[in-house]
Amino acid sequence: GNGGITTDDFIAVINLADFTVSSTIPVAEGPDRIVENNNNLYVAHIGGYGFGNTVSVINSATNTISQTIPVGDVPNSIKIDNGSLYVICAGKPNYSGAETAGKLVKVNLTDNTVTSTIDFPATTHPSNLGIENNVLYYTLDSRIFSTTESATTLPTTALFETTAEGVSAIYRFEVKNNKSYVGDAGDYSANGKVYIYSLTGVLENNYTVGVIPAGFY
Repeated sequence: GNGGITTDDFIAVINLADFTVSSTIPVAEGPDRIVENNNNLYVAHIGGYGFGNTVSVINSATNTISQTIPVGDVPNSIKIDNGSLYVICAGKPNYSGAETAGKLVKVNLTDNTVTSTIDFPATTHPSNLGIENNVLYYTLDSRIFSTTESATTLPTTALFETTAEGVSAIYRFEVKNNKSYVGDAGDYSANGKVYIYSLTGVLENNYTVGVIPAGFY
């Protein structure tokens, strides 16, 4: 919806037989990421011109919101693994006038309760959560970090950085089959780049792609 209007956001339900919108589900402002588990949809609300701090749980049988889970400010990444939902929250940025640090939130999918929250240091704003073989990966500016699903503290040393390739801020990131995929939006107007690394940071390939590489699937 319109970023300045808090009541016009929705999830569209698309009929895959003819690709028409069959219905819409009204939700809180700024739905940004969505994952599915056991007939429930989990929607992270990053916010519009404001800043969101919740995950909505939608029952896909009835297309209604069954629960709202409070998390940290600006939840920008969500992943499911081993019965838990993991949420990276960036925190409010400096320009908001009320800056908050990021959080890593873990939710038990049996009852949708928050089981742990790990705070990032002040003025630290993580993004781009990925999971591979029970290991969590996330990015901070040009750096990639990893931690275990059972961790209670955050690492202080990055796995590797992307500055050698000229990437000062990782736009999108994913891990799959023991490889790290980095999307670089550059100046957001020219074609972007994709870099493929090993999980230890050895550059294996790079490609020029379209403007603003926004995800890996």
